[in-house]
Amino acid sequence: MVEGDAENLVIPVLADILGLNLARHGVSVVNVGSLAFHRYIDIFRRSDGAEILMPISIVTDSDVMPKKIGEKVDEQKAETEDAIRRKRENYDSKSGVIKSYIAPNWTFEYCLGLSSLRESFYESVLQAEKIENSTHYALTADKIKEVETVLLSDSPEKYGGRHEFAYHVYVEKMLRGKKPNTRPISKAIVAQCFANNLRWRVTADLEKGKMFDADLFRLHVKEDEREKLKSMIEADEYLSYLVHAIKHAVGQTNI
Repeated sequence: MVEGDAENLVIPVLADILGLNLARHGVSVVNVGSLAFHRYIDIFRRSDGAEILMPISIVTDSDVMPKKIGEKVDEQKAETEDAIRRKRENYDSKSGVIKSYIAPNWTFEYCLGLSSLRESFYESVLQAEKIENSTHYALTADKIKEVETVLLSDSPEKYGGRHEFAYHVYVEKMLRGKKPNTRPISKAIVAQCFANNLRWRVTADLEKGKMFDADLFRLHVKEDEREKLKSMIEADEYLSYLVHAIKHAVGQTNI
């Protein structure tokens, strides 16, 4: 169970890269569209209180916004740990069948901005911005070059720290600084771009400009690239909650 479109679009792609295709394992992603997880959790409880023994992963945000003080970002570590503890107490079942997997820092998107995939995520934000300003869902060669030019001049090293870069990408670019009367870049479009960028990285013989039109599920996967990306994702502390959520849902954890 996920709380929004972004997780709904990206998690199946992450699962494929991990070699754990959700459809093959009989796993459905349920987009709750809110935090009303209990409405769905209760479906898996019998009237006598017993649980149906089906592993359920709840993927949600910790929802503690970091504070920017000058040029530095305070991640609000103690407040985040407390929020995660309270959410687990609220959602997790005693048997371990229902388990919550919570973003270790603020939101799903902010964690992507912190992760080893942060440059791909930033690229996706810039692509989504171009798409929103276009008349069709695609990227021309010129727009791809414009995005790549920005990436070359706006690297993570420029911001002096992982959190500072993530804050720049998510808050200042994607949320447009949370300014009044300013519409953020669509989370759904960013997620679709990000999912396509991940698939492009492991797909053979595909030009980046054509990835939005191609059926990426039918193209040949470069297994060596998939394995490298899999290892990177599995070792990433900011993505580990997603990895564990996927593995629990497909039955790869002990209940």
